[in-house]
Amino acid sequence: MIRVDDVFKLGNILHIQFSDQIGHIKECQAVIKNIMKGMKEDKMYLEFLEKATSALISKGMELTICYETEDGEKRKFGSYVIEQKLREDQPLVLAKPIVIDYTSFRRYHRVNVNLPFRYFIKDQTYVGKVVNLSACGLFAVIDPQIFLKAGALIQFEFDLPKNSRPTCLEGIIIRDELIGNPIKQGIAVDFQHIDKYDQAELMVFVTKTELGIS
Repeated sequence: MIRVDDVFKLGNILHIQFSDQIGHIKECQAVIKNIMKGMKEDKMYLEFLEKATSALISKGMELTICYETEDGEKRKFGSYVIEQKLREDQPLVLAKPIVIDYTSFRRYHRVNVNLPFRYFIKDQTYVGKVVNLSACGLFAVIDPQIFLKAGALIQFEFDLPKNSRPTCLEGIIIRDELIGNPIKQGIAVDFQHIDKYDQAELMVFVTKTELGIS
């Protein structure tokens, strides 16, 4: 079984996944160039093999680190960016990886989608689209008629393909940002009080989408 210390070694090549500013999943590879042992936290210095992709990674961003041994054993770990690269020749600094617990509410698989999205503010309906989805949250792009802020609780619905009814949920906005040209607003939402049947339906949809099954 792969342990954190198996990943946390100089020279290891890591496969990294992250969500960009509009919620799309990106991938890149990096080499561990240095390890700093700290009293509070260990730090890992990475040099990325794909410079253009690594430039999309910013301070505080959560990353999924995929590691495979020479025997073909695979495991996923979680980390986050401690220090952002300021120059092309500077490495990115990450916290020491932790094993991803797939029973954790925040650690479900995510897929890129394009689904109609409707949210409700003071008896008014506004529209947008879901561009990234998991069984515990989503990232939506909306017109900035009303600017939504992180921490707000919203009611919303979106349409899964082949479903006769919309999926109606509520969630807390954990991140908001302005994106694109013309300007749109992006919101990352964590689902709240989701029914277990709705969540199971989302898990099936995400898994089938990930596998390319219609």
